[in-house]
Amino acid sequence: MDEIKTIKQLLIKTGLNKRPGSLLYSANSTLKKGDWYFLGSNPGGAGGQFDDEKEDTVENHLVRKKKDFNEYTEGVWFNRGIPQAPGQHVHQRRIKEFFHGLSLDIREVCSSNICFVRSKDEDSYDDVLRKIDQEHCWEIHKFILSLVKPKFVICNGKKANDFFQSKMLIRDCHEIELKPNPQRKVCTLTEGEIISDEVSLKNVYLFSIPHLSRFSYYPQSALWIREKISRY
Repeated sequence: MDEIKTIKQLLIKTGLNKRPGSLLYSANSTLKKGDWYFLGSNPGGAGGQFDDEKEDTVENHLVRKKKDFNEYTEGVWFNRGIPQAPGQHVHQRRIKEFFHGLSLDIREVCSSNICFVRSKDEDSYDDVLRKIDQEHCWEIHKFILSLVKPKFVICNGKKANDFFQSKMLIRDCHEIELKPNPQRKVCTLTEGEIISDEVSLKNVYLFSIPHLSRFSYYPQSALWIREKISRY
């Protein structure tokens, strides 16, 4: 695909190509016009998890993965160093349950992460390095957004949402508090646009949900999003 070649060139240009991590979590075929774009924070995983750590690079993940591979339904994710059955890690199962609640097939949704560089978890990523890497990754996201032209973007967690929101010209924001909810977790909706030389999206609706690696799936979140999108 020419799209994959272009992304590879952008990875080399930004210096991300040899960093440990991964880029596209959905099939290559999702790099086309679609209503949805799903974004996590960054790939997880710990040292020793991969057969060859030197080969665990963003570029290799992009060019070597099967074209129809979906990380959420087929990926083998680890729990405390133990590999789980494909698609059966608790985080994967929660994401699939969430999209089922939206009446969407996760395999048809273009999916990635705000940052492509791997870390053990969100909190172990150095904040300064995170910001630098995110800005480099944004150069690739702008190209993907120019292909997909999504109307709705969903961020898995606040950190991903905050970065994407920083790239928007914001018109309005809404939130709903989820119950039962001992830690006041909320879903948010940001309405706005993204205008740059590379991409122009005049109506973008950015949703965020509590990070599904840490919190259970709240059916209320999908119901709220479905109610909101019915108006647009």
